Amino acid sequence: MRLDKYLTQCTELTRSLAGAAIRQGRVRVNEKVIKSSSLKINELTDVVLLNGQSLTDKIGP
Repeated sequence: MRLDKYLTQCTELTRSLAGAAIRQGRVRVNEKVIKSSSLKINELTDVVLLNGQSLTDKIGP
Protein backbone atom coordinates (compact mmCIF):
# COMPACT_ATOMS: atom_id res chain seq x y z
CA MET A 1 0.00 0.00 0.00
CA ARG A 2 1.21 3.53 -0.72
CA LEU A 3 2.34 5.51 2.29
CA ASP A 4 -0.01 8.43 1.64
CA LYS A 5 -3.00 6.09 1.36
CA TYR A 6 -2.00 4.39 4.60
CA LEU A 7 -1.86 7.76 6.37
CA THR A 8 -5.34 8.67 5.16
CA GLN A 9 -6.71 5.38 6.48
CA CYS A 10 -5.05 5.76 9.90
CA THR A 11 -5.75 9.47 10.43
CA GLU A 12 -8.23 12.13 9.42
CA LEU A 13 -5.72 13.59 6.93
CA THR A 14 -6.66 14.01 3.30
CA ARG A 15 -4.29 12.55 0.74
CA SER A 16 -2.89 16.00 -0.06
CA LEU A 17 -2.30 16.77 3.64
CA ALA A 18 -0.71 13.35 4.09
CA GLY A 19 1.60 14.14 1.18
CA ALA A 20 2.49 17.49 2.75
CA ALA A 21 3.33 15.81 6.08
CA ILE A 22 5.57 13.35 4.24
CA ARG A 23 7.37 16.10 2.29
CA GLN A 24 7.89 18.05 5.54
CA GLY A 25 9.73 15.08 7.05
CA ARG A 26 7.09 14.40 9.71
CA VAL A 27 6.71 10.72 8.74
CA ARG A 28 9.08 7.87 9.57
CA VAL A 29 8.92 4.28 8.38
CA ASN A 30 11.05 1.81 10.30
CA GLU A 31 12.97 4.69 11.93
CA LYS A 32 13.83 6.39 8.60
CA VAL A 33 12.47 9.78 7.56
CA ILE A 34 10.54 9.31 4.32
CA LYS A 35 10.08 12.06 1.73
CA SER A 36 8.16 10.08 -0.92
CA SER A 37 4.39 9.66 -0.59
CA SER A 38 4.42 6.89 -3.19
CA LEU A 39 6.62 4.61 -1.06
CA LYS A 40 5.09 1.14 -0.87
CA ILE A 41 4.78 -0.12 2.69
CA ASN A 42 3.63 -3.35 4.28
CA GLU A 43 1.04 -2.31 6.84
CA LEU A 44 1.52 -5.57 8.75
CA THR A 45 5.29 -5.35 9.27
CA ASP A 46 6.39 -1.73 8.79
CA VAL A 47 6.34 0.69 11.73
CA VAL A 48 4.94 4.07 10.65
CA LEU A 49 5.24 7.19 12.82
CA LEU A 50 3.55 10.54 12.21
CA ASN A 51 4.94 13.34 14.38
CA GLY A 52 6.53 10.68 16.59
CA GLN A 53 3.22 8.86 17.17
CA SER A 54 2.83 5.26 16.02
CA LEU A 55 0.08 4.60 13.48
CA THR A 56 0.69 0.87 13.34
CA ASP A 57 -2.32 -0.05 15.50
CA LYS A 58 -4.69 2.61 14.15
CA ILE A 59 -5.63 1.18 10.77
CA GLY A 60 -9.30 0.30 10.42
CA PRO A 61 -10.84 -2.86 8.97
